[in-house]
Amino acid sequence: MSRRNGFTLIELVVVILILGILAVTAAPKFINLQSDAKTATVQGFLGSIKSTVGMLHMKANIQGKTGADVTVDTDFGPYQFHNAYPETRSESTSPARYFVQTFIDLGGSPESESFPGGTHIAQYGDVYVYENNDISRIGYRLNDSDASLINGHCYAQYSHSASTQGFSLDVTGC
Repeated sequence: MSRRNGFTLIELVVVILILGILAVTAAPKFINLQSDAKTATVQGFLGSIKSTVGMLHMKANIQGKTGADVTVDTDFGPYQFHNAYPETRSESTSPARYFVQTFIDLGGSPESESFPGGTHIAQYGDVYVYENNDISRIGYRLNDSDASLINGHCYAQYSHSASTQGFSLDVTGC
């Protein structure tokens, strides 16, 4: 009687093929570094926005400019505030300036920039900025036709109205 010691070549090839198929289909789901990097970057943007707004709020209070539609002298020039918080769009400057464009350092001039109808849209590499009178949004544009960054949801946002200001993060599409 003969006894087998080990695997045949066909058995080894079949096992290697099965492992290869599993690696190709399952590994990208577990190792999605690009999504993790985008999520971390957007979370960093939100932290920068929050700390910047906090510092600007203190500056407005120190200067005693807590009323509606006042201009506060900042390290980046005059900027419009409402109830001691920076507006998302400052009409007190000419031309009007926007929050992210003014206060968040994105490493130089944008690759592209437009101002359609009082809205600011800019591109800094893979990062996009969308700002208007209500919101300042920064994140990743996941659709060529989506200048507002809403389609796909991968952004940090600062919103400001006459009665409230807020911060939000949406990374469902990162």
